[in-house]
Amino acid sequence: MIRKRVLYLTAMMIMLTGALFAAGPGDVVINEVAWMGTDESTGHEWLELYNNTGSDVDLTDWTIESDGEVIADLSDTSDMNNSTISASGYYLIEYKNTDGETSIKDIVGDFQGLGYQELGNNPIGERVLLKNFSGNIIDEIDCSSVDWFGGDSDEKATMERRFPEQDSNDEANWGTNNRMIRNGWDADGNPINGTPRAKNSIYAAAMEDLEGVLTVEDSPFFPHGDIPDRTTTSIGYKIENDAEVSIRIYNVEGNLKANILENESVSGSVSPHTKVWDGTGKGGDIVPVGIYIVHIKIVEDDTGDITTEQATAVVGRKF
Repeated sequence: MIRKRVLYLTAMMIMLTGALFAAGPGDVVINEVAWMGTDESTGHEWLELYNNTGSDVDLTDWTIESDGEVIADLSDTSDMNNSTISASGYYLIEYKNTDGETSIKDIVGDFQGLGYQELGNNPIGERVLLKNFSGNIIDEIDCSSVDWFGGDSDEKATMERRFPEQDSNDEANWGTNNRMIRNGWDADGNPINGTPRAKNSIYAAAMEDLEGVLTVEDSPFFPHGDIPDRTTTSIGYKIENDAEVSIRIYNVEGNLKANILENESVSGSVSPHTKVWDGTGKGGDIVPVGIYIVHIKIVEDDTGDITTEQATAVVGRKF
């Protein structure tokens, strides 16, 4: 009888251990930030987390801090509708006022309340930390001395993460909602220029199941600053194995205008990858308005196999 009881308790402990996943740095990340609020109110801000793992994660007693101040305390059960972020899932944190009005009208946040305080709406961003119940930093975005990595306060478009598994403090890994892929409505019934609890608009979904594929996003782009949040274009590619990668920019006549990468060793263990082109040519000046060919050459280290792809990028001006 004692042996059966021991076996039963052991089985229960294994089951419980399997149900509780101790998340480490990068396992759960800040995926989207509506620091500018919505058309209804600049105070109607929200923030989304994403779970990079294949296990559910208990967020009880986790916190989100901004410039040293706790802006969301997930120990406050009165504001929590859910304490768990599901495997490969999203967790939505949003403002809720005393009248019950929330930032997003048609999507119920996992955490809603006055406890989610506002982020700054200034061009200069803030340092935002996601900490677990032990106070360990799980994810960090440091915009304390630079502009937010994305988002538009005039258009009320959110700051979106491009690839949740890549560096949080790489500016190239962030951008602004493209206003075409959106989800939800604000408290006044206006469309949300963001993707709460859904795949981000700038996420290169097409790269997930393809090898050596080149993508160019945010094209046309405006390196002269005509549209402030569209001054660069993001060049994305995926490789499966370690390789030497070259990315070159040509004009339509076939003349080389810029080298983005030249025979650079790139690891296949971290993929997809992104590079940013700011429209600068070989001489340091911005290239003329027009269509450009982005060409990638991938030479695998082990086999010597060569893959080449090309895509177009458009440099524009607003007249």
